[in-house]
Amino acid sequence: MVAMGRASDPDPLQDFCVADLSAGTTKVNGFACKDPNTVKASDFFFKGLKKPGLTNNTFNINVTSGDVESFPGINTLRISMFRVDFARGGLNPPHSHPRVTEIVYLMKGAIIASFVTTNNVLYSQKLVKGEPLYNSVDNKPLNREFDKPKMTKLVKGTTGNPQRLASCDDGTGRDERAAKVNGFACKDPNTVKASDFLFKGLNKPGLTNNTFNINVTSGYVESFPGINTLGISMFRVDFAQEGLNPPHSHPRAREIVYLMKGTLIASFVTTKNVLHSQKLVKGDVFVIRRGLVHFQ
Repeated sequence: MVAMGRASDPDPLQDFCVADLSAGTTKVNGFACKDPNTVKASDFFFKGLKKPGLTNNTFNINVTSGDVESFPGINTLRISMFRVDFARGGLNPPHSHPRVTEIVYLMKGAIIASFVTTNNVLYSQKLVKGEPLYNSVDNKPLNREFDKPKMTKLVKGTTGNPQRLASCDDGTGRDERAAKVNGFACKDPNTVKASDFLFKGLNKPGLTNNTFNINVTSGYVESFPGINTLGISMFRVDFAQEGLNPPHSHPRAREIVYLMKGTLIASFVTTKNVLHSQKLVKGDVFVIRRGLVHFQ
């Protein structure tokens, strides 16, 4: 089973800009780029999230970062992935991310996830294994361990100008207005609940008895209304043995893949017809730039 997240932004001028961490202080919306002729599939691969971290500290948590310093293939893509381990009673204290939207996927145990809007309204939701919850740019999130030790996955990506106060309609009839503003029309902020930012659809495997031996469970705005206008989503892909997610591309979204079980070959093709292919095992991460043909 695979967990993936996407975030969209304007196209860069090149297929990728793998960070050259040895290039001194020169930065262009990130680090200087490696020579494309020296880029390897492993530059888009990160294995640092597979092991739990030590939580014997003041807050009883550990954060393992999958940012550009340790994952050079995400340079300039404005997306990253983190692992947070909580001991019993652990607290990820109130904080904010001025330039990112955050989506949390709970891998084990139970947690209370909360954020405060710019109008000082608190939204708080209990999560159990397999449930994602998002937090918008500038809102102040807080996560607290609820029941037993567990680990969460955070997928982050920037957006344009998210609606901070409104969870927007999912198009299923709860709001009959036809108008869309970078998505669906927005619910009245006074009717928004914490559950609007919660999605339970990724915690069960899907049926894979089809031509490609895979199943895709989507966490898009139609089923996860709280992400409306944020330019981020999460989905689950289940593979049977010899399953294939056939070649395709996402013109307006980049993709980050986290392998939760088994092994997988993840590949993409550049606009110069160069294939980059990497074997993943449980806990590995692979990133794909928007618009590139890719398959697993």
